Amino acid sequence: MSTNDIHTTFYQKDDDTFSLEPGTMLAGKYRLIQQIGRGGMGIVWAVEEKAANRKVVLKFVPPDVRKFDDAVEQLKESFQKIHELHHQHICPALTLDEEQGIGYFHVMKWLDGETLDQYVKRTAGRGQPLPIDEGIRIVVMFHLWKTRRL
Repeated sequence: MSTNDIHTTFYQKDDDTFSLEPGTMLAGKYRLIQQIGRGGMGIVWAVEEKAANRKVVLKFVPPDVRKFDDAVEQLKESFQKIHELHHQHICPALTLDEEQGIGYFHVMKWLDGETLDQYVKRTAGRGQPLPIDEGIRIVVMFHLWKTRRL
């Protein structure tokens, strides 16, 4: 299996490779509250960080990443780049941690608000498409972020 196959293999399964339940403690400092998302790049949980007494987000990396030294190195380098970004439209990445048997996870700041999907549904209204100016603004912001000009 190549590093390109990691995400496909992990996320095509109907059941999780590892099972997480609300209340579970990870790395001795994070208590899982609830799963809040799942996508091609990870599973996302709202958690309580015990030491800081705050709510944060954990984004789990597929566990197969640990099988490839180059993928682990790329993960660590990518985290460092993300961690150094500071902008009002970028969620701060606080740390990269690891739990035995589960793998790596990003710890990110908890931001109250809505998802892009919720925003589009709310903005578009009932049965109406998203207003063109809002669609353009979202595409431009994404492009600027993707090309590292934001």
